[in-house]
Amino acid sequence: MLSYAAPRAPSSLLRSIRPKIIFGMIEAAFPNENVPFHSIMPPTDIGGLTLLEGALIASLVRLRGAQNIFEFGTYKGATSVLLAMNSTPNARITTLDIDPAEVSAMHARNAAGKASVDNDHYLRGVRANEGAPYIMQADQALRDKIRPLLHDSLTLDLDAFGFRRAFDLIFIDGGHDYATVKSDSEKAFEMADEDAVIIWHDYGSPTHTDVTAYVNKLAETHPVTHVEASMLAISWSKLS
Repeated sequence: MLSYAAPRAPSSLLRSIRPKIIFGMIEAAFPNENVPFHSIMPPTDIGGLTLLEGALIASLVRLRGAQNIFEFGTYKGATSVLLAMNSTPNARITTLDIDPAEVSAMHARNAAGKASVDNDHYLRGVRANEGAPYIMQADQALRDKIRPLLHDSLTLDLDAFGFRRAFDLIFIDGGHDYATVKSDSEKAFEMADEDAVIIWHDYGSPTHTDVTAYVNKLAETHPVTHVEASMLAISWSKLS
């Protein structure tokens, strides 16, 4: 089983900020409040967020006032629940993952042998066997905010689902091969409404190097910010 490792240094094309920059934005936006951050205990298995990453994402949800959130990659649903816990009661989270019935065919198309592919094969197998327990264990009010969608992101028809310009925060943490990261990212920019926040997980990961390669390439034409001590890269006008 692959384990967590510290992220590598970001590309020089990306702006790099310390986490306190985002937390300082929260303090400035809500000067007379003790702003809460809601979290479950961070998962200990691979594929989850660190506590710092969860706090950063929760902060971005609050700063953007996100009401329509999209997640590429449900896995066990821990991040889906985090998004639900830190958004307003009327917010909606659409979380997409591959249909378990299609996992075997996808693995056949993507031959194993590369660390990121092997890791994705493992994660999809866990997902197919266990479902999304964090969502199933959540309170009903949180479950009501989450809309699971079983679909291959590569064939997602944005117009058929009414997803074009529909979301104000998008989290990308699905397939980690270059083609999937590129496809999910390009879709995310089409799904994003004005001034949406787009977040990539696994930037700087020594395993999922294709995420870093794609985001570094994107940074040649789009402002992207890396948050130090995390594997988060963010595209948002307020950080550019």
